[in-house]
Amino acid sequence: MGLLEQCEELFKTSNLYEVLGVGKEASDSEIRRGYYKVSLQVHPDRAPGDELATTKFQ
Repeated sequence: MGLLEQCEELFKTSNLYEVLGVGKEASDSEIRRGYYKVSLQVHPDRAPGDELATTKFQ
């Protein structure tokens, strides 16, 4: 399964900008901040009730 298929399955969208919460014109630092926010939300230690947290985090 490719990255976009995994993204669609786990986040219900294949738009990586949408997953990160940034626009297509986002700077590198905005993309990094978006990645950091998403990683905190799906980290297995921070989402103990989410059975797919480990998969989303990877």
